[in-house]
Amino acid sequence: KKAKKPSRSVEPLWDLDRDGLTYSLLSKFTVCPERFRLATVEGWAESGLRTALEFGNAFHYALEKMPQDFEKSLHEFQKSKLEGQLVHPTQREGLEVLMSQVSGLLHGYQRVWAADHKSMRFIHQEEVFDVPYQLDMLDGRVRTIRLRGKWDGVYRESKDANRLWLMETKTKSDVDTDGLHRTLSQDLQTMLYVTSIELTKKERVSGVLYNVIRRPSIGVKKTESIREYHLRLKEDVLTRPDFYYHRFIVQLEKGDLERWQKECFNPLLRTIVRWWDSIKSS
Repeated sequence: KKAKKPSRSVEPLWDLDRDGLTYSLLSKFTVCPERFRLATVEGWAESGLRTALEFGNAFHYALEKMPQDFEKSLHEFQKSKLEGQLVHPTQREGLEVLMSQVSGLLHGYQRVWAADHKSMRFIHQEEVFDVPYQLDMLDGRVRTIRLRGKWDGVYRESKDANRLWLMETKTKSDVDTDGLHRTLSQDLQTMLYVTSIELTKKERVSGVLYNVIRRPSIGVKKTESIREYHLRLKEDVLTRPDFYYHRFIVQLEKGDLERWQKECFNPLLRTIVRWWDSIKSS
């Protein structure tokens, strides 16, 4: 008799057909398929304080709660990290510094962009999406892939309601506006979100408003408390808003999205589908 394959003792936490794909999952796969497998199939989780990632997560979390008291939102975010034991005790001070930075930047953010937001009619803000994407597998089959994520903002300008725009908020330690302009039509996250908007709204997205916030490089002095550091950083942010806040429009030409899907996105999805099917049959 032919020997049976041993069954998997633990089912994968993630399933491509059931759970779909997010930008985070896609980017992990492109960086290292094996690390992706360990995380999604074996359930390995990374721990510790990853400053750049947590700064962005905290900033987005607070933006989602605005215009309510964002200080309360940041306290909730910090509490969830500590109670969930996602931060090592030796990193608690680092988390406090990070929360001070986000808080200081949010104070300035409200002041700098209040007037601009009055000219923008937001359709979606910090809203979750979950859309089906039809993938041609090139062998006669079509595979439906769930694309999931959260839009920072989808809006129309008050002066031109016929045009649809994506607002993409990014937190960076260095702001390279020229680089963002050059790479927009190949940027995985941005074009994934544009794809999801067009599938949802059934109309073309005109372009992207990049809303870039620079992460502070100012550190805590040996002689100052977290509160003193927070006040010093807040003053620096309000004194130099042009250094910390950047916004610029990048327009999408007709055919850019379709070209990206054909040349970049669909080949990546096919690779993941074949990889997942091999995992399930192993």
